[in-house]
Amino acid sequence: MMLFTKKNNLRLTGATLAESQANVPTPGRGWYRIYSYSLGGDTDGIPPVRYEGETLALVMIDIGAYREQAIAAEGLEEFRQILASFVNMGVDIILRAVYDTQGRGMEREPSRFSQVLEHIGQIGTILAEYADHILLFQGLLVGSWGEMHASKFLSGKHLREMAEKFFEATEGKIRLAFRTPALLRKAAKEGDKLCGSVGFFDDALLADGTHMGTFGLLPKAEAGWEQAWCLEDECAFMEEAASRIPFGGEVVAGALELSAEAVIAQLLQFHVSYLNCTHDMVCLERWKRMSVGNVSLYDYVGAHLGYRFVAERAEIMRKGKEYFFETVIANRGFACCPKELTLSLYVGEREAAAAVLRPLLSGGQQGVYRFLLKEELLTENAPLSLGLRTKDGGRVIVFANEGAGRRLFVGNVL
Repeated sequence: MMLFTKKNNLRLTGATLAESQANVPTPGRGWYRIYSYSLGGDTDGIPPVRYEGETLALVMIDIGAYREQAIAAEGLEEFRQILASFVNMGVDIILRAVYDTQGRGMEREPSRFSQVLEHIGQIGTILAEYADHILLFQGLLVGSWGEMHASKFLSGKHLREMAEKFFEATEGKIRLAFRTPALLRKAAKEGDKLCGSVGFFDDALLADGTHMGTFGLLPKAEAGWEQAWCLEDECAFMEEAASRIPFGGEVVAGALELSAEAVIAQLLQFHVSYLNCTHDMVCLERWKRMSVGNVSLYDYVGAHLGYRFVAERAEIMRKGKEYFFETVIANRGFACCPKELTLSLYVGEREAAAAVLRPLLSGGQQGVYRFLLKEELLTENAPLSLGLRTKDGGRVIVFANEGAGRRLFVGNVL
C-alpha cells in the first residue's frame, strides 16, 4: 500500500460534478396522492398500493363516525394500522384527520367543542408513536375537508385551545400546519410562542392573486393583525415558518395564466415542498405541455419541490503539511430541508470525516465544507465519495448529481 507521506500536491480525478435533470426521490418532499379512509368502514386500501418513485402521501382519515363520542378502542387501533401500513411502505405521511369529506363541515363536526379536544388528545397519542414518519399534520379536524373553513370552532379561543391540545398530546413531536396565516393570527398575538410553532398549507395555489381568499388585498398596515394580508406581506410572514415546517398543497387552474418562469418564481417565493399530482389536472396538464430547457415544466417543478442538494465543486487543498478535502454544496430546490443532515466524506468504504450540513435556503444557496485528510487513509488511487443522511433516523438523502446513488463519487486521489 502506497501512502502519500512525501507527495507535495494531491488532486482529484475521474469525476464530473454535473446536476441531473431528474426528480431524485428523497424523503419529505415531492408529488403526493391522497389516500382516504374512514374509521368504522371497510379496510380496502390497507395496505395501499405504492406508485413507482412515491416518497410522500397525504393520508386523510375520516373520524366522523365518532363525532359525538370518544373514538372507541377498535377505531384507534384502525387509525394506528393505517399509519403503520404507510410506514411499512417507506412513505412519509402528510396527515389529515377530518369529520367531513363532502364539504359539509358545520353539519358533520361534533356539536360540543370538548369532543373535538378529546379526539385531538386521542389521536395525538398515536401520532407521537409515528413521529419519525409524519411530515406534518394539516388542519385541526374541523371544517369542510378538515381545511379549517365552514366550522363553528374557528374563534381565536377555539383555535388556540385546539393547537395547545395538539402539541400537548403529540409531545411537540409533530409539525402542525394551518390553512391560512390569518387563522394563526386569530389564535396568537405578535411574538407569541405559537406563531413560531405553526406552518401553513395552501389548497388554492396560484388560483388568482389571493389564492381564492387564502390571502387578502390590503397590506398588513391597513388590514390589521387578524385579517388576511396581501400576498407580499403574507409571504414575508410565512418565510420563517417555511424553514421549519414544509409548505405545499394543491395548484388550481384559475385566473392566472402564468408563464413557466412565473410559475417557478412563485413556487420558489412560497418555498413549496409538496404538491398534489392529481389536482388540478387542467393546470398540471398545461404544465406538461410547457418547457423549461429540455424538460417539461411539470417535470422541472417535480424535481425542484422541497430541497435539492447538488455538489458543485470538490477538490483537495494543502495548508502547510496538511491536506484538506473541500466541497461546495448548493440547494437548488424551492425550499430548505426541515431536518438536520449529516454530510460525510468517505475514503473507499470508510467514513473519514463528517459534519452537520448547515441549513441551506432555497434557490441555490451554497455552503462550503472542508475536511482534514488523514495520511493513513490515503492510498494510491483512493476513491473519495460524499454521503448525506438525516441525523435523527439515518435516512439517506441522494444528491441531485448525475450518477449519484447512496453516495456521490467525487474522484480518485492522485
